[in-house]
Amino acid sequence: GDVNGKDNYRDIVVRLIDIQERVGRVREATEQRLDQMRQLTESYEKEAHQRQALQRKLMKIREAEKKIAIDIKAAYDHAERQNAKLAKEVERLKQICEKYQAKIEAFSGKQTEAAAAAQQREGALNKAIEKLRHTIAERKARIDELESKLKEAADNAIRQK
Repeated sequence: GDVNGKDNYRDIVVRLIDIQERVGRVREATEQRLDQMRQLTESYEKEAHQRQALQRKLMKIREAEKKIAIDIKAAYDHAERQNAKLAKEVERLKQICEKYQAKIEAFSGKQTEAAAAAQQREGALNKAIEKLRHTIAERKARIDELESKLKEAADNAIRQK
């Protein structure tokens, strides 16, 4: 019976070792899975944070867009009011211009006559000025001639002494 007992014992030991190895492998696989799950969880959390941050940014952008839309509307309304004021002002100025235009046209008729008379006077003046220039030029030539004769006479007198 002793030999049988030894064989049983050996079988039990072998089986125990086998079970221990299998438990070890299962434990390793389980730890690997846990690690993977931990990593997945972390990446999900990161994504969730990123998504929240993006949503906050989107909200801010939407708020800014609303503000801009309000500003644009206000600017547009202001421009419309200014345009209305300007249109009235332009109309008023146009009427003033028309009034003055009529006065200017009446005055312009008188001016044309006056201008024609002034042109005639200017023509006469120009002729007189030209005549004067001519006379001055003649006199200057005569003076130059007299001066040179005087000089000549003076030179002769000096030589005779």
